[in-house]
Amino acid sequence: MNVIKMLPFLETEDLDELVEQIVKKEITNEHITIYAIIPFLENRQVDKLFECSLKGEIDVCPAGFLPFVEDEKIKDIAQRIDKGEITTLSMETLMPFMDNGTIREFFKSELSNLKSKTE
Repeated sequence: MNVIKMLPFLETEDLDELVEQIVKKEITNEHITIYAIIPFLENRQVDKLFECSLKGEIDVCPAGFLPFVEDEKIKDIAQRIDKGEITTLSMETLMPFMDNGTIREFFKSELSNLKSKTE
């Protein structure tokens, strides 16, 4: 039977095991499409895979996780991009998933940076 078809019926422990096998590269995107499992995962499981993709530990584009990442995590990622800690995502890719307050903070920061360059 196809694992994808089983996802809606799996327990948290089963999904934890699946995530761990993906992280350990025992299961790859060739075996199971990682994006197909994301809707069935808990936030902490999504965060774990997302962080692994950001670090290049699993071969999955981090942008595919963004619709499933919580607002606080998006804000954290934006700050890490701004500091240069993350280079696998751009601020432009992240912006559609940012809340208005976070976008506004970065806008004001960029305006301040532009102003200081002209002085």
